[in-house]
Amino acid sequence: MFPRATALALFATVVSAKTTCEDGTTELSVFLYDGVVRDLDPSPRDGNSDPICKLWVGDEGLYSKVLLNTNTPVFEAFFEFGCRAKDAPFRITCWDSDQPFLEVEREDQVAFRAPQLDAWPASGEKVALLDETRPDLWTMTVKFVYGSHLDADGAPLPEDEAEAPGSKKKTRSDRRALPVVILVASVLAAFLLGAACCVVAKQHGSAKAAPPQAEVTGMELASVTVLPAKAEELPTAGAVEVPDQVAADLTAQPV
Repeated sequence: MFPRATALALFATVVSAKTTCEDGTTELSVFLYDGVVRDLDPSPRDGNSDPICKLWVGDEGLYSKVLLNTNTPVFEAFFEFGCRAKDAPFRITCWDSDQPFLEVEREDQVAFRAPQLDAWPASGEKVALLDETRPDLWTMTVKFVYGSHLDADGAPLPEDEAEAPGSKKKTRSDRRALPVVILVASVLAAFLLGAACCVVAKQHGSAKAAPPQAEVTGMELASVTVLPAKAEELPTAGAVEVPDQVAADLTAQPV
């Protein structure tokens, strides 16, 4: 059973968690919205690509999910890269995924690739990235957000609202903590429910009437014949010696 004290400690740790960046770095989040990619599964196959994208900031890369049978994917995905040096190189490449049969990052399956971005756009501004070979056909829309003061759509809050005394701020750590808080609450609810069921079951069992007991007041004895356990213990027949005088007296008596 999950200890209540451990659950409360975990809850407090998650809620109090905050991200603090060192000097010269920025807390970076990237939103991947939608785009248009190459059709790498033409007829007579399924006719559309199965795009999956990978975003890099510096040397760290994060994958999106795979969207099946579409050349106009709508990802609406949120990527957290943590604290990064300002204007660190940003790259994005999408492939037609044929998982689980083939490797994802294959050059012959590149459905979209944008040139490396060496200057980050303004925070909260949607940017259309164009394909490096056919910018007139294929594109992908992203948005960079810096810091942790974000609204429900991921856009940065105005400075006066973010710093107003007593104002509630929806930060990245709040959004990150929400799933864990829900999990902890579920575990606590299951713990309490299980304990309540045990108490009810115990009370219900003790409330059951005991079965009636029959009282024995006497006992009738029956005749019992005990037989020897072994054949050699049985009595054997034999002649009985009678004295001469007794025999004569018995003979003299009239019948």
